[in-house]
Amino acid sequence: MMKITKKISLQKLKEIALSLLFFASTNAIAASCLDVFPTVLSSSEKKGKVEIEREVDVNGTNGSLDIEINKDETTSINPSCITQKCIGSNKRAEAFSLPRFQTSSSTINSEVNNGDTLSLPQGSYKNIKVEYQATLRFTQNNEASFIKNLSVDSETTVIFEEGVYWIETFTIGYRTNIIIEGNEKVTLIIENRPKNSDKYSLEFDQSEVSFNAGGTTDQLVLIAYEDVNFGYKANFKGFIYADKNVELKNENVFEGAINGDSIKLKYQAAITYAPDSIESANFNGFCTASANLPAALAGYQF
Repeated sequence: MMKITKKISLQKLKEIALSLLFFASTNAIAASCLDVFPTVLSSSEKKGKVEIEREVDVNGTNGSLDIEINKDETTSINPSCITQKCIGSNKRAEAFSLPRFQTSSSTINSEVNNGDTLSLPQGSYKNIKVEYQATLRFTQNNEASFIKNLSVDSETTVIFEEGVYWIETFTIGYRTNIIIEGNEKVTLIIENRPKNSDKYSLEFDQSEVSFNAGGTTDQLVLIAYEDVNFGYKANFKGFIYADKNVELKNENVFEGAINGDSIKLKYQAAITYAPDSIESANFNGFCTASANLPAALAGYQF
């Protein structure tokens, strides 16, 4: 007979059951992660396309991308794929089989005032607000996190310790700094519905935001259920899978890979492929890269 070694709330049991359900269903048909990100820019859609503006650099390719090149404004002197203008391969990447988005039913709210620092354990929350120049740290306790609304003001810092974070709405301000603790692995799964709108869109459209800039590419995976847009001079290290579209504004610097329905790279954006990091990143079971269980299921005792 199994011995219960930890008291677990009804809400926690529900979260575990949901995690087990989607993990089992997605892994039954999950594609290889390398096949989801076969080139630095890829699409799983037959009509997937990329638009490349002037002075864009797409590094780490042989000149071929698994996405249609809809527009390329780079010149023969400074071509998009460094040695030549990028060309479409006529191949398409494999897709994630995304489950229904897991939401928070928590009534817990938390706020970090201007310039203050707060640590919150992983878990379920309704609203979390981080005000100007404040710092928020999510501390690891081997739970998946479910957050209804995470609102981050200008010049703030958010530190994620290892785990999987389901965030319904995530908004950030100017010079937000997203840090992944040490050499830990984090998966951000984001839906994002703006207030008073039926349109879903993940707007990181603020200037000089930073995602894992001081880390390695295998430390961060961002999965967006809809569009994701990055603002001027954004810096990102990791892998992005968007179920819709991705846009990098002027002078973005990215390292990793992107899979989206359509992708736009604005003036002087640059992205560098990191294929050697794909299989060591935590995709939470949405693709096959490791035999390890995702962090969402780790640490529970029954």
